[in-house]
Amino acid sequence: MSFGATSAILGQRSAIHQLHLKLLAETLTDKVPDVSHILRFCAKCTNHTTHAAKKSAKKRA
Repeated sequence: MSFGATSAILGQRSAIHQLHLKLLAETLTDKVPDVSHILRFCAKCTNHTTHAAKKSAKKRA
């Protein structure tokens, strides 16, 4: 069994997979947390140039 297949099997059995990729606050309250303050703070991080395609990766959210 290759390393990729092993990591895929372990990833499927992890706690994050069982929570369906939800955050802890989202799991406990069934509401999506407001992250607008984080997006505003990291605005420069979400607008950059990718290396492979040399295209601008604009904020997609």
